[in-house]
Amino acid sequence: MIADDPVLRARGRLRAFLLHLALFAVVMVMVLVINVLFSPGGSWGIMAIVGWGGVLAIHAAYVMGLFDIFSQTPPKDPEEGDER
Repeated sequence: MIADDPVLRARGRLRAFLLHLALFAVVMVMVLVINVLFSPGGSWGIMAIVGWGGVLAIHAAYVMGLFDIFSQTPPKDPEEGDER
């Protein structure tokens, strides 16, 4: 089954992350332009970058597989359960 193939799942995760990254870049450029044009003394655009950037960092960690550690079962001890 396609959903069980780890390579296809990894490609899907990477594709979703790249879309997220592209959207982040486009929106943040617009936010910074609006910030400079309408409130040059304020820096509220930086808060938007930090907020969304944090979510993007979590998404990157997910794509790299750093959260797979929580979904896996611990390895079984070969000596355990082999009592005769």
